Amino acid sequence: MPYEDIAQKKLQSLKDGFILLSIESSCDETAAAILDSSRNVRSMAVHTQIPTHKLYGGVVPELASRSHVERIGEVVREAIEKAGITRFDIDAIAVTNRPGLIGALLVGVSYAKGLAYGLNIPLVGVDHLSGHIAANYLSHKELEPPFVCLVASGGHSHILKVEDCNRTVLLGHTRDDAAGERRLTRSPGYLDFRIRGGLRLKLSLARETPMRSRFIANSTRATIRISASPA
Repeated sequence: MPYEDIAQKKLQSLKDGFILLSIESSCDETAAAILDSSRNVRSMAVHTQIPTHKLYGGVVPELASRSHVERIGEVVREAIEKAGITRFDIDAIAVTNRPGLIGALLVGVSYAKGLAYGLNIPLVGVDHLSGHIAANYLSHKELEPPFVCLVASGGHSHILKVEDCNRTVLLGHTRDDAAGERRLTRSPGYLDFRIRGGLRLKLSLARETPMRSRFIANSTRATIRISASPA
């Protein structure tokens, strides 16, 4: 029987319970997790590339892709071992297939395709932004649609009405970067905070480092513009 037919048949049976391997490689972290149909995260493994990209003050796509190639097998194996299962216990694989760095995405999708084909199990492509919304179901197991959700990720800030698990309605979005992306992530570079500057800026403010900050609401862009400079 062709793989497509086998996978489709197994996909229909997942309503009775399943163990899912999820893979994420859309930017600068290689991640894998094992989940079950009761919304339990059984294990998670992550390899971060921050030390590599810190040298350049931002994510270098080519270096990110190469790192994913080197680490993805190891990360997936770690997640499987932490969950106390084998690859033959996995019922399906989910992988981020958009949006993101194209080279980085290709690594994750290619690996997931090969593994799914080898195990004769279904492969499900997941929209990166939909994944952010779905993560709320893991943190809040009682959560059920409909609800309104804010997604602030990279170049995307969307306000969405989640009507059910597979359908959303866009209520509004930013015109350029996500709220805080340009200012909270990029402007700290001027303060020599380099990569992941938003987090370092937040920690710096928590330590009461002398700094002036000015917040300007711009309703036209539906975002917050922030400028910062040393005091």
